[in-house]
Amino acid sequence: MSLNRKKENLKKFATLGFGGVFLIVLGVISIINISPYKDCGFLDFFCPKELKSPNELFFDHIGPVFIIILGSLAIIVLILIQSKSFTSYLRERSQRSLSEEEERNQ
Repeated sequence: MSLNRKKENLKKFATLGFGGVFLIVLGVISIINISPYKDCGFLDFFCPKELKSPNELFFDHIGPVFIIILGSLAIIVLILIQSKSFTSYLRERSQRSLSEEEERNQ
């Protein structure tokens, strides 16, 4: 594998990994910022303290949870790609060592 191709693959893996981590962090921050009160922000102290219904809270959490799931999937795909490329690297290396061993024996 050429050096340029290795660099390109590394950039793709890094982008996928950082993107996945960014999405997970973004989702967690979004869930933390959800207020249980109607018409209030997270740190809004001067708002009417009327609690949201469970349905409203559920629908407030759908978006951030979906974002966390996307980030997790990105990291899982990265791990699968890495493990596949690592096993193919090991297979190629073992084939090379076997062929070198056969050449030495002849």
